Amino acid sequence: MGDDKSEPDVIFRNADKTIGVEVCLVYYDNSDAKQEWTLARGEREFPAVGYEFRHAGVIVEPDNLICSKIQGELQDKCFKHYSGVDESWLCIEARAPLLDKEAMDKCVGKLNIPNSNFKHIWICYRAPINEGGGYKAIEIAPAN
Repeated sequence: MGDDKSEPDVIFRNADKTIGVEVCLVYYDNSDAKQEWTLARGEREFPAVGYEFRHAGVIVEPDNLICSKIQGELQDKCFKHYSGVDESWLCIEARAPLLDKEAMDKCVGKLNIPNSNFKHIWICYRAPINEGGGYKAIEIAPAN
């Protein structure tokens, strides 16, 4: 694990180099993150009925909303400099249950990717069942 001040979140070492991976999650709204993480940390119980409503209510324009959150993370992370590694990678996970490949492709086409020290930048999301399900990763900024 990297330190929270100057290093990426996770550091991998092999015989040739040290790779640091900065990982961030994006949600439609900050309240979605709070709802998920208070449950994950055991700060509250999952409702006995087996589901819960989204605290922030109905999502308006979900594709544009999550894309703007991805853009915000790019703006934030690409201007940071990390130490202690030979190369840095960025992985943005979109926690967006309504996201599909078509919306992701449109988003990637609109993103403004700032110059950065990241050798690779990836966006990951969970694909819907009709697209095979599972996690998908799209590299949006290949090696410099």
